[in-house]
Amino acid sequence: MDSTLYDIHRNWHDTHWWFQGRKKIVGFLLARAWRKRKKLKSIIDIGSGGGSMIAMLKKHASEVDILEPNNRLAYLIKKSGDSNNVYDVPLELFRGTREYSAASLFDVLEHIQDDMKALNKIHSMLETGGFIAITVPAYDFLWSSHDVKAGHFRRYTRSEIVKKLEACGFSVKRATYFNTILFPVVWAVRVFRKKDAKFSGSKSDFSFGATGAVNWLLGMMFSFEKICLFFGNFPFGVSIFCLAEKK
Repeated sequence: MDSTLYDIHRNWHDTHWWFQGRKKIVGFLLARAWRKRKKLKSIIDIGSGGGSMIAMLKKHASEVDILEPNNRLAYLIKKSGDSNNVYDVPLELFRGTREYSAASLFDVLEHIQDDMKALNKIHSMLETGGFIAITVPAYDFLWSSHDVKAGHFRRYTRSEIVKKLEACGFSVKRATYFNTILFPVVWAVRVFRKKDAKFSGSKSDFSFGATGAVNWLLGMMFSFEKICLFFGNFPFGVSIFCLAEKK
């Protein structure tokens, strides 16, 4: 990942429309899925970045552990005291001493070259009946310089991520696209940047609408999807959410 994106993850996660919208939507989807369950005992959040999802996860579990391989971000999360245990090692080197009730990877799996190996590793970290909650970017045709800067290896379709989860021993409980309302805007920006050489290697997508009234408006539009997701799944979108259970 480009080093500037690490700063964005830490400095903008409390205010940027995309981070805030994602947190609200994922929080809503988890609350819907787990509404008849007692609070989970433990969650491990893998690739926490700036820690934007920790507060939301703490509403669903008594203990939240963090696995963040970037030493600087892991140090800042540990310093904040927002989580129980913070591990600053890559997923493949993690040697846990417990089985977790759930694991979360929010826009992380696309950064891992061997995603199937990662999913199998996470499967081994969960108790039977434990959950995995993930978000990933959607559609190869949306690939842009942002993906390159972010260190992505791929983007997914819903059917693709569902098949991979099932192949690794998970039963998918819900899989939906999201960030659908803003899909036309994102698509247009990506097409424009590909056609105009001046912008093809320009700033990350996170720089778009990062402050002021535009940030507020985009955040409202993104967050509105919670209401739509109460009634069903989106057939397309910029991102995908999946919740699956270990068999």
